[in-house]
Amino acid sequence: MAILKITIDNKGFEIEGKRLVYDLYYFESDQYDGPTLAHSFAKVLVRWAEVLQRESVASGVLLPFALDDHYTECLKAVQIGRRIILKYVVAAVAGFQIDVEDIEDFMTSPQDLESESSEIFGDYDKEEFIAALLNPKLIVSDREGL
Repeated sequence: MAILKITIDNKGFEIEGKRLVYDLYYFESDQYDGPTLAHSFAKVLVRWAEVLQRESVASGVLLPFALDDHYTECLKAVQIGRRIILKYVVAAVAGFQIDVEDIEDFMTSPQDLESESSEIFGDYDKEEFIAALLNPKLIVSDREGL
């Protein structure tokens, strides 16, 4: 069985080769500090894992990765059996309105969506997905922009 792989660099992240660009501007908090943007985003993934471990996600939770001035880009995670199904969504919540100190509240509360992709982003074993979130491969350079 292949191990689920998540990689993070200083601009974005990949889950099994599917790339998304994150935006950490509104993740200004000591709990997300890191020596590079990749390290900081890895801390966001830990929060995702904590919620997925705790919550029954049959109705879905949002995994935010880009908090914008007018909306928030997320992966919506729904559990079916032992599987986590991910879809790309845009929540109708401005990034500055989200309390990143208590991001779990945003993740687990019902949110209005501006859009939801009809395509499945990913379909993963829940435990493997959580393990991958907690152990991403970081690709960092000496310069933040790379």
